[in-house]
Amino acid sequence: MNKFSILTKTVLLLGSLLTTQVQAGDIVIQFAEPDFTFIQRPALNQTIAKISPGETEFAKTIEPLLQKQEYRLVIRSFEERDNFYGKDFRTDSPALKVLRGQVYLSLKSYDKAETVLKSALKDMPDLLLAHRTLGMLYMLKKDYKQAKKHISRSIELGTSDAQSYGQLAYLNFRNDQPYAAIAGYQQAMYLSPDNEQWLQGLLYVLIQTHAWDTASALLQQQLAAHSDDPQFWLMRGQIAMQQKRYKTALASLEAAIRLGDSNISNLLTAVGLHVREGSPERAVALLSQSLQQLDKTNREQVIAVFDQTLPWLIDQNKIPQAEKLIAIAEKASLTGLQKDSLNVWNGKLALAQHDYKKARVYLQKSVDKDPANGQAILALADVYRKLNQPQQAELYLVRAASLKDTRILALLAHAQLKIDQKDYQSALKLLRRSLDIDPDRAGVQQNVRQLEQLVNQSQYTS
Repeated sequence: MNKFSILTKTVLLLGSLLTTQVQAGDIVIQFAEPDFTFIQRPALNQTIAKISPGETEFAKTIEPLLQKQEYRLVIRSFEERDNFYGKDFRTDSPALKVLRGQVYLSLKSYDKAETVLKSALKDMPDLLLAHRTLGMLYMLKKDYKQAKKHISRSIELGTSDAQSYGQLAYLNFRNDQPYAAIAGYQQAMYLSPDNEQWLQGLLYVLIQTHAWDTASALLQQQLAAHSDDPQFWLMRGQIAMQQKRYKTALASLEAAIRLGDSNISNLLTAVGLHVREGSPERAVALLSQSLQQLDKTNREQVIAVFDQTLPWLIDQNKIPQAEKLIAIAEKASLTGLQKDSLNVWNGKLALAQHDYKKARVYLQKSVDKDPANGQAILALADVYRKLNQPQQAELYLVRAASLKDTRILALLAHAQLKIDQKDYQSALKLLRRSLDIDPDRAGVQQNVRQLEQLVNQSQYTS
């Protein structure tokens, strides 16, 4: 083996993979954000107590329809009444306006609901039920600022149930007020301790605010009681990732996957963790599963991990796993450019198996299709170096050095070729050129110093 080794592929490839997929500072495990399930029940009894005497008979006629949730028929009744008397909602009492607004809300007629409810508040600015219903309406429309205004006002006016505090917590979260959200979720849980919605919301915000100890303690309790819920395992995994406890993170991710989680981002994060922990078979299985779920929404993400995992497998001499991965990728829904890149990987795989003729065929095909494919050109140079054809190898290395993406690697490989030929002066020039581009590249400075010593010794002895 030569005295100098410039290209440390294993470290570079593994480092790249882990930087992309397993960096603790990034949110890499995808679990459900807080959501809200609305309970929409037109409050007829509260409304009847406040409607005007002239509206009582009409309210009684629509009561059976409300109980059956025949909301379209309720609206039809309103319209028939309006047409018969030649009026519209503006002449109704605030209570009846709120009722009509709630029915519109149930039918997802948001604009009509908003108009009627605002009219009710114009008549009675402190009408609690109008504020609460408008708050729900704005939540559904994702106008979180307006929603918070009305939900907060409904609480000020006397609403004190768990749902209202849970709504306010959710809105504080959406309005970038996480600590207020924590307080709201805690109050909602105090009033309704078995509600999983408040619990998951609280856990999510605790994790977002890095309150690891509190979140972990709460998660341990929930996992003891609900070990079949993948969301809790994903949250546990995220906490472990942030604390750089990668084995725990991986175990948590695997538990969630077994329980049915198939989020592509989570599968790919697990791939990176298995690479880190040295489990190529499982990494390949999960990446294969991701390739089989490939579509236009996740294609770039999956292929990026594929392009990082495959060279690691080849470098680790996991040839059967690499072959399996390429075979699955060939059947996946790839773009034309991505399909062409498989020629490069097939070429590199053949190169690792010392089948230089096969490698040259694949790589030449790739270069013919894309003359600017630096990776293929570099690999082809390596083929000719292995075939002991240094002049051909040098031609391709010069070509690769003209491309921005492969310039440094080409200069380093060219320097290695010159070292193999004991042309230390030329190798030194190439290494210095690489340092001009990337002065901080690991190991190159040391190689430069060693070569300088050799060149000086050679000049002294001559």
